[in-house]
Amino acid sequence: MNKGKLHWVLILTVASMLLLANRSHAYYTNFLDGASNALSTTYHSLTNTATNAVQRRQAALILRALRDLAKPSTSVAGDYNLFVTAALHLGPIAFSPEFGIIGSNTFLLFTNEAQAEIDATRIRVAALNNFVRNKRPASNAVERAQGTLNSIADLTNPQLAILLVRQVFAQITIANRLAAFGEAHSGFARNSVIGKNLMHTERGETGNVYFNNDVEATQDALLDTDYTYTRTGLNTATLVLIKTEGAETSTTTVKLRFTSSGGGTFTFRNVDSDGGVDTGVGTFTID
Repeated sequence: MNKGKLHWVLILTVASMLLLANRSHAYYTNFLDGASNALSTTYHSLTNTATNAVQRRQAALILRALRDLAKPSTSVAGDYNLFVTAALHLGPIAFSPEFGIIGSNTFLLFTNEAQAEIDATRIRVAALNNFVRNKRPASNAVERAQGTLNSIADLTNPQLAILLVRQVFAQITIANRLAAFGEAHSGFARNSVIGKNLMHTERGETGNVYFNNDVEATQDALLDTDYTYTRTGLNTATLVLIKTEGAETSTTTVKLRFTSSGGGTFTFRNVDSDGGVDTGVGTFTID
C-alpha cells in the first residue's frame, strides 16, 4: 500500500473510532443501534480493503452517516431525525442489500413507536376538559399524525415514507405541547362534586352541602336535596339545589366562581313555592 492510501485509511479509521466512542451515549432510544453497528462494520471493512475511487466514495458516505448518528438526541423524534439525515447522506447505499433489511427493521421500530405515541397522546388530549382552548387543535394534530401514518401503508416510494414519518413525529410533538399547555391552564372549576363537601358563608351565616352522588345531596347533615352541577367554564360552574319539605319546594340556583381548586365566590337566587325570591352573594370552600 502506498503512503497516500495508508494516510487515507488512517484518517478514516481514527475518525470512525472517535465516532464509536460517543455513539453509545447519543440516542434516546436503542432503535438506531443495529443500523449504526452495521454501518460501522462496513465502514471498517472498506477502510481496510478499498482499492478504488468508488469504494472510497462509499466509505465517505458511510462516514457522513456515522457522524449523523453520533449526534445527541433527547426524544424519539430526535432519534428519527438522525435516522432520516443518515439515510439521506447514504443515498442509494441505504437501500442496498446489506443495509436495506436493517433500515426496514429500524423504520418499523419507529413506526410502531409512532403509533404508540399517537395512542398515548390521544388519551392525554381527551383528558383535557372541554373548556381548554388548546384541546381542539391538539386533537387535530393527533388525527393529522394518525392520517399521515395510515397513508404510509399504500406508498411504494420508501424515500417518501421515511420523510412522511418525520411529519408524524412533528405532529405528535405539537399535540403534546398543546396538551401540556392545556394541562397547565385547565382552570380551577371541578368537573364533578360527587363525594365533596361544600362549605358556604353568606350574610355571616355558614352552612354545608355534601354531595352523596350525582343527583342527591345533604344540606347541613339533615335535609335531603336534589341537585345538578354543571361546569360552565374554566373557573365557573352552576349548582341548582331543589329542596322539598312537605308540600313546599324551593329552588336555589348558585353561580360558582372558583378562584382556586379549593373554593371561591358565588351568587345565588332562591325561589320558593310561593314565588318569593331571595338573592345574595358569599364565599365557599370545597374539599
